[in-house]
Amino acid sequence: MPSALHPVQSFAAPDALSVQLIHYPAGLQLPPHAHNAAGFAFTFSGGYVERYAGIAFTCRSGVVTFSPPGERHSNAFDGAPSRCLVIDLHPAWLQSLELAPSFATRPDFFRGEPFTDVARRFVRELGESDSATPLVMRALTMELLALAMRGEERRHRRAPQWLLHVRERLSDDFAHNATLAELAREAGVHPVHLATQFRAHFGCTVGEFLRRRRIEFACEEIRGGEASLLDIAQRAGFATQSHFSRVFRAVVGRTPTEFRDATRAGR
Repeated sequence: MPSALHPVQSFAAPDALSVQLIHYPAGLQLPPHAHNAAGFAFTFSGGYVERYAGIAFTCRSGVVTFSPPGERHSNAFDGAPSRCLVIDLHPAWLQSLELAPSFATRPDFFRGEPFTDVARRFVRELGESDSATPLVMRALTMELLALAMRGEERRHRRAPQWLLHVRERLSDDFAHNATLAELAREAGVHPVHLATQFRAHFGCTVGEFLRRRRIEFACEEIRGGEASLLDIAQRAGFATQSHFSRVFRAVVGRTPTEFRDATRAGR
């Protein structure tokens, strides 16, 4: 998450980290870029799509993303202003923590009350700004890193192969209206087990994942060409354009038409 805009509140310890609470304007489009430092971004309100090579995160309220250093990505903000907490980690300080070698090497996302609680405490500490603040900010950052490491292990290292196949199937064949029973039958597990394991490892339901994947595809198509919205809706797997518009607005924060107009205006 870039922090080029003027922050509402900020803290910096040059040898360790910087913390900023930033308001991003509606419809902001940030082209592909990379950062020298690794960082977290927690979304309090609004939302955006953060896109890397081969993967995209839909960042809504309660979602925190992790971006490794040097990873090129772009950001497309919703039709409403966004309020985000951005934490950049000094490379030398991050290295001194001696985290697991596999951590901090790829983009990731997390959500859940523990992450929200830490983000709120960051904001409260930004309002304190006393002699203890540097120590508290470091401690909160280490707590956030610990939560992310555990979340990464749970979702990526311990996810069974059948569950990874289900996610891959949904990502590749998003236009097909697969039922939970169908997916469970293919995976050889009970539908309830599939539903609970999917949410535990990937932080969302099967339906939420599928909707986000369809809308990500639709956004790509709207940005990239002149296809009609009806054609895009059908190829994304929506039975009607009205259903497509409702889901698109719920995820992106604006209608497909508004999104297309804003995209064309930004060219």
